[in-house]
Amino acid sequence: MIKHSFKEAFRLIGRSRKETGIYLLSLLLCGAIYVALCGALGLGDAYLEEVKSIKDSPLRGLIAYLPGFIASAWFAAGITGRFVMDAFKGEPDSMTHYANGWFTRNLAAEALFTVIFFIPGVISLSGNKVAAALALCCLVIAAWFALRLSLWLNASFVENLGVFKAMRRSYAVSVRNMWGLLVLIVLPFLAVAPVDVLIGKLLSGRPALGYLLRELMNGLASAVMIAALAAAYISLVSEKAAAAVDPTGAAL
Repeated sequence: MIKHSFKEAFRLIGRSRKETGIYLLSLLLCGAIYVALCGALGLGDAYLEEVKSIKDSPLRGLIAYLPGFIASAWFAAGITGRFVMDAFKGEPDSMTHYANGWFTRNLAAEALFTVIFFIPGVISLSGNKVAAALALCCLVIAAWFALRLSLWLNASFVENLGVFKAMRRSYAVSVRNMWGLLVLIVLPFLAVAPVDVLIGKLLSGRPALGYLLRELMNGLASAVMIAALAAAYISLVSEKAAAAVDPTGAAL
């Protein structure tokens, strides 16, 4: 699954070069808005530590964070729909079509996942060792569930499901492919991690520029991950459908 998914991911990106470029530029723009709002609201370089900034200044931190968060959910819905429907039927609609149709669903799910991970993150910064240990356990559990639900948006596009039905579908489909999904999600970001570190060192005196360049690199990794997950979902549901039919063609 892993080799096929990455190979298919690069094919999908190649077929949607324009849309991928728009997605990357959108992340760069969202990052620039976040940096600018942090400066305007007196948060300085709080964009370098999002959880800490919102914990220390909840209202100002949220005001700075939300515009980019909302905009990125729209573009993420668009590029995900483009990739998965291309993998599914080979003739996808426009990125705008998918972004408009699935924006609210994606925004709701992204908000849910963010809150689930944000709360333990804040607790871990409290200074209480027991609370930090419990928060770490919660993060591990949350990460496990997030992995099982990582195909939800693909399921929503292909089967036109609501958020929670799509999550249940993802949970069922991913039952035997947890490690494969983990590789598809983590490997692209590991591949750009050395570049992120290098950017941080070279631009240590210019944190805003360094942050934006790292956002661009992470956006590239994110595009590969999204395309790989789209390919994986189509592969997994196809295998499941094939397994439900016996050699004579009759449903089991």
